Amino acid sequence: MNFHKIIVAAACAAPAMGLAQISIYDASYRLEADARSGASFDTHTAFLNNMGPVQGFGQQIDSFANQASSNVHTFASAAWNCSPTTLSLSLVACWVSVDNGAGNSGHMMSRATLGIDVPSVHAVTTMAQFDPPNSFTEIDMLVGTTWVLHVSRTQIQNYSGFWMPGSYRLRSQRLYDRTGNSTGCVPYSFGLTATPVPEPGGLLALGLGGLALLRRKRA
Repeated sequence: MNFHKIIVAAACAAPAMGLAQISIYDASYRLEADARSGASFDTHTAFLNNMGPVQGFGQQIDSFANQASSNVHTFASAAWNCSPTTLSLSLVACWVSVDNGAGNSGHMMSRATLGIDVPSVHAVTTMAQFDPPNSFTEIDMLVGTTWVLHVSRTQIQNYSGFWMPGSYRLRSQRLYDRTGNSTGCVPYSFGLTATPVPEPGGLLALGLGGLALLRRKRA
């Protein structure tokens, strides 16, 4: 079985100062799974746009086809979960095929778009491993009323920078088309870490609080 996966993980530090965390404010997804074996054909599609602030979600579709001793199973899934400290996204496109002369083929596609709210300055790093052009992850930033590419599919593999407060959009897709027999497992992954950066006033308050505790201990 060929197992193709994109995993998106975002972690936000939760300091004692109670700095605001990133969150999902809108989400969309689309799944496609086609399976063909000779004259046998099965197809399924699932999608939903403008889902709103859905912090946790999971959906999978499956298609099956068989002719004589040949058979094929395709499936695609999308899942994400956002907590106060983490954001993870998994896109999967898989197929299992036994082709004994029927001419098996399959098409699988998983796509997700997540709107991310960044309420304060964050230090962000990303790491990614995927197989362009069949899969990609990019991040846009909303500037005025226009989405502007912020982290490209090549930069995202090893990126670090500071994100200003605002709205961001994560776009990720996994596409997989196969024919004949296929076995194996090939994972693809993406990871993002976002740490809130305290404002100068917050750092000053933290420093004064530490100084007060130190004086109290000495007293």
